[in-house]
Amino acid sequence: MKYTRKVKRKLRGAPLMPGPSPVLFGIALSLTAACQTFAGSEVLAPGYGPLQFPAPAANTYRLPPLGDALDGDVIDTRGQSLRLHDLFDDRIVLLSFIYSRCDDVNGCPLATAVLHKVTRKIAEKPGVAAAMRIVSLSFDPRHDTPEVLRNYGEYFRKGDIDWQFVTTDSEFTLQPILEGYDQAVSRVLDEAGNDTGQISHILRVFLIDRNKKIRNIYSTSFLHADTLISDIETLQKEEILKSGFSTEAPVVESKKNTGSGLPRHKFSSSLLRWATEPPPEFTSNARAGK
Repeated sequence: MKYTRKVKRKLRGAPLMPGPSPVLFGIALSLTAACQTFAGSEVLAPGYGPLQFPAPAANTYRLPPLGDALDGDVIDTRGQSLRLHDLFDDRIVLLSFIYSRCDDVNGCPLATAVLHKVTRKIAEKPGVAAAMRIVSLSFDPRHDTPEVLRNYGEYFRKGDIDWQFVTTDSEFTLQPILEGYDQAVSRVLDEAGNDTGQISHILRVFLIDRNKKIRNIYSTSFLHADTLISDIETLQKEEILKSGFSTEAPVVESKKNTGSGLPRHKFSSSLLRWATEPPPEFTSNARAGK
C-alpha cells in the first residue's frame, strides 16, 4: 500500500492532552530555520543546533500510520545480499536515504549529523537503544559500494549503537525502493551530458515501527535529534500500553564495528565535518544570538 500525498504531508498528529501542540511545534521549528543563515545566504537547518524550546514530551501525542514501509533487495557492508525488511528485524527503525559524496549542507550531511546526535543521546538510554536501529540506504550504487559504505560508516558509528549502512547492486534494483518511499533523485549532468557525480534529491528520513508501518516523515525543517527521540519513545510507550504491561526492551547483543578506519574513497568533506559538529558559522551566530 502506497500512502497518498495528502497523508504524507501530515507529519505529526494531534496531542492527547494539553501541552505543546506538535503542529505548532513544526511551524516554530520551520521559523527557527528561517531565522538562521549560513554563509550569509544559505538557510541552515535547525537540526545542527539546539532547540530554542522543549520538544513535545513523549506519549503526549499520536503518530498515526502513514502507510507501509516497502521491502527491497539491498547489500550490507560485508557484501551480503538481504531484504530490507530482514534488516528492520522487528525494531523501531530510522531510515535515511543518502549518498556519500553529497555536499549539500542541508541534505545528506544534515541527516547523518542528526542521526549521529541521536546515537549519542540514546547511548544514555539502553532501553531505547536496544529497541531501535538506524538504516542508511545509499541511492548512488555506482559509487557507494559495500567497501565504500563500510569505511564511510566507520567514521560515524560509535559504541554499541546499531547503525547499518546498505546499498544496492544496481540502479535497476534501487528504483522500486525509491518509488515506494517517494524518494525522488536525479543525477546532475554537465553541459556535455556527462555525470558530475552529484545527485539532486530532497531530504527524507522515515520513522518505521515494528509492524513495518511508516509513522513519521522528516524533512529538512523538521529533522532534529530531540524530536526523533521523542517520537521513538512515543512508539515504545504505545507498544507497552498495547501489551497491557510494562517491560524493559529486549537487550540485543551488539556487533562491534569492523573496518579499516577512514576511507581511501572520496567522501564529501562537508558531510564528514558537519556530521560531527555544527558548521563554524552556525556556532558563531548562536553565540551572537543570531
